[in-house]
Amino acid sequence: MKRVLAWLAATTVGLAALSVAGLALADSRLTSSAVAACYHDHTGAVRVDTAGTGCRTSEVPVALGAGLVTRIVEATGSLTHPGFSGVAAECDQGEVVLGGGLEVESINPDVGITTNAPITLRDGRQAWQVTMHSSVSGGDPTAFRAYAVCAPGTAG
Repeated sequence: MKRVLAWLAATTVGLAALSVAGLALADSRLTSSAVAACYHDHTGAVRVDTAGTGCRTSEVPVALGAGLVTRIVEATGSLTHPGFSGVAAECDQGEVVLGGGLEVESINPDVGITTNAPITLRDGRQAWQVTMHSSVSGGDPTAFRAYAVCAPGTAG
């Protein structure tokens, strides 16, 4: 069931990305091969700027290539009890994060999600970060994965 949910989330993000590309191709005001979009640093939401009004103060301008192609990257982590662990699914240089999420291998009420959000790495690349914690001793380590949907583009 968890894999189905992760697949549904990735499919939804992928369909949204295809919609973004379709909007760019249908809008005659966009004359270049790039889609004008805005990326919200805290939520990871991408908004297409079809009105040409620019990005809001909480957003970063992003240029997405027309004919948008996405790829999903993942990073695997393991949480020992008690403990704190994190991983980041990293996009390559020249890519932006369109979305992401996490998958936990087993349900454990003693495990909490600390972070499940987009980040910008020190080298400027974008990633999806997942950090988890547990304050209860004992039990097997909890395996988890971070996923990022990456697409060609630049944040600026």
